[in-house]
Amino acid sequence: MPTLKIKTSFFLFAGILLIWSGLISALPSEPSKESPEKIYHARKQELKEFEPDKTKGIDLARHQALAVWCYNNGLRKEAVQEFMEIIKHVPEDKTAPSYLRLMDYDYYDGQWRPAKEIAQLEEKRTTQLLTHLKSKNEEKQAEAKTGLAKIKPIFKINPLVKALKDPEENLRTYAIDSLIEINRKELVPFLVESSIMDKSEAVREQALNAVQKIAVKESIPWYGYFAENGNGLARLRSVNALGALKQPAAVPYLVQTMYRVTILLRGEKVSQKDLRNFRIDTGDRYGDGSPIPDNALSLQLPWIERVSINTIATVPAGGEISLVNQLEATAQALEGITGEKLGTDYEKWVAWYEENSQ
Repeated sequence: MPTLKIKTSFFLFAGILLIWSGLISALPSEPSKESPEKIYHARKQELKEFEPDKTKGIDLARHQALAVWCYNNGLRKEAVQEFMEIIKHVPEDKTAPSYLRLMDYDYYDGQWRPAKEIAQLEEKRTTQLLTHLKSKNEEKQAEAKTGLAKIKPIFKINPLVKALKDPEENLRTYAIDSLIEINRKELVPFLVESSIMDKSEAVREQALNAVQKIAVKESIPWYGYFAENGNGLARLRSVNALGALKQPAAVPYLVQTMYRVTILLRGEKVSQKDLRNFRIDTGDRYGDGSPIPDNALSLQLPWIERVSINTIATVPAGGEISLVNQLEATAQALEGITGEKLGTDYEKWVAWYEENSQ
C-alpha cells in the first residue's frame, strides 16, 4: 500500500539522520587556539618537572627544541632566555650561539649581550680612550692608541665625528686620520665641514685630503651648499676646495655661486625662486642621484648620531671677505677645472656650460 511505503521511507530517513548526528557528536571538537606564550609556559613547566635538579645536567635536546620553538614562534625574549640557559649548562653547544647571533647578540667581555648594548659600551670606551690621547703622558697616549686600534671601526665612528670639534688640534687630526682608515662615504659631509670651518689651516688641509681619499664625487654637492649658503670666508674656502678637486661636476655649483655673488655685488636681493630656476642641472643631488633635503646638513644616519652641521656656514673669525675676492676666486676655480678664461661674467660661463655639458 502507498501509505505503508511512505511510513517506511520516513522511518528509514529519520534513522539515517539519528546515526549521522551521532557520528557528528562523536567527532573530536576543534582544539582551542592557545597563545604561543601560554604554550611556552606549559612546556616550560613540563621541562622543570622533567629536570628537578639541573645541577646534574640538562636534557640538551629538549632545551634546544623549546628554544628553537620560541624563536620560530616569535617569542624573542623567551628564545634568548632558553639559549642562554643552554650555554650556561652546555658551554660547548654550537646551536645556541648561532641563534643568538641571528637575534643580534654577540659575545663581549665574557658574556652574550645585545649588539646595541655592545655598541654603546664600545663607543663609551672609545670616547674615554680619545680623552687619554690628550694626556701629556706619552705612555698613556700610546696605551690609548693601542686600545683604539683593537676597537671595531663601526663603534668608533660616533666618537670620532664628535672629536672633529674638540678644542685640541691633535685630537682633531687623529680623528681625521682614523676616519680616513674607516673610509665610509657617509663621513664625507663631516669632513667637508672640517675642511671649511676648522680654525686651523693644517686641519682644514688634512680634512680636504681626507675628502679626496674617501669620496671626491660625493663631496661636491656639500661644498656647493657651503659655497651658496655660507658667509664670505666659508664661501671662499668652499670655492677653493671645489677648485682643488678639479672635477667637472663642480662647474655648475661654481657658476651658481658666481651668480649669487654677482647679484650681491650689484646690491640686488637674491631671489630664492630665481636661484632655484638658475640651477642649470646641479639638481641638488648627492653623487648617487638621491635628492639633498632642505635641511641637508643635519644628518641622521642609521649608525651615526645626529651631529648638527651649521645650516648657514658662518665662519666666526675673518668672515668679512670682499665680494670681489669671492668672485675672482670662483672664476679662478672655474678656469682651473675647464681651462677656459671667461673671467667673472657668469652669463658667459652659463653659455659655455650649456654648450659643453651635453
